[in-house]
Amino acid sequence: MTRHTFAFFLFILWAAPSISAGTLNVSIKSAAEQGEFVTASFETPPLEEMKISFMFLGSTAPCFPDPISPNRFQWTCLAAVPANALTGKQRYEIAPYGDPAFHGIIRIKKHKFPVETLTLSKEKKDLLKSGDDKDDEVKLIRKLFKTETSEKMWAGKFIKPVQGKIESLYGEKRILDGKLRENYYHRGLDLGEQHGKPLFASNGGKVLSARMFTEEGNMVMLDHGRGVISLYMHCSAMSVKEGDLVSKGQEIGKVGDTGVASTPHVHFGIYIHGTPIDPLFWLSHSPD
Repeated sequence: MTRHTFAFFLFILWAAPSISAGTLNVSIKSAAEQGEFVTASFETPPLEEMKISFMFLGSTAPCFPDPISPNRFQWTCLAAVPANALTGKQRYEIAPYGDPAFHGIIRIKKHKFPVETLTLSKEKKDLLKSGDDKDDEVKLIRKLFKTETSEKMWAGKFIKPVQGKIESLYGEKRILDGKLRENYYHRGLDLGEQHGKPLFASNGGKVLSARMFTEEGNMVMLDHGRGVISLYMHCSAMSVKEGDLVSKGQEIGKVGDTGVASTPHVHFGIYIHGTPIDPLFWLSHSPD
């Protein structure tokens, strides 16, 4: 994949009354590919009650502050660029107190994702059928993805949960029974490994969910804070429970093929404010 370097821009911020108008240095990418994420960062005076939102690609997410001196806060905003993001010039806004103060353009570049033919047994295909229980599971997962914890619980780069072979990439489109699945793309990275092998937390966080789902099988979800969530699907067993705090590299389960999986592997996903991005890109570019 071709990736992009950072560009830096200077914006004028006409802020809320508690902040005097002036210049604000914002660092942000000028372009990104589908499957990546963008980071906006800037400094303000230390106003703890200040709320700033980042609006991009139809979603609004909070920005989070860190004190860097007695007189300055460093703010960081993250936004996902999913595999199906609209390409071309896309507008973003940074909004103190919910009122858009300044904006810019990020150019979204198309990424050519592969197409994979999927072979599933009748038993596994039956798990794809809709039902009341499954609808309730989808609602629960969507609710969990809305988790916004202000504390940053990760440290340093994220790691792979297992060192197995890559079987499926993020963004892949899939053919099942000779038909391309419409409005579908693979939302994570499949890492093949032997059944029962331990899998590990990609970074520090809190266990949001550790339970069985119909399609996902035994799935562990970790909240890393600031809108970043990782998930680990198809486990044969889970070693943690909801509410547990885990550290990077801690065992959280065993490799399996529960749910819609034809071989033992880990489906590893990274979500930013509820939107999936390419885990491989996150592993090499995640903010420390």
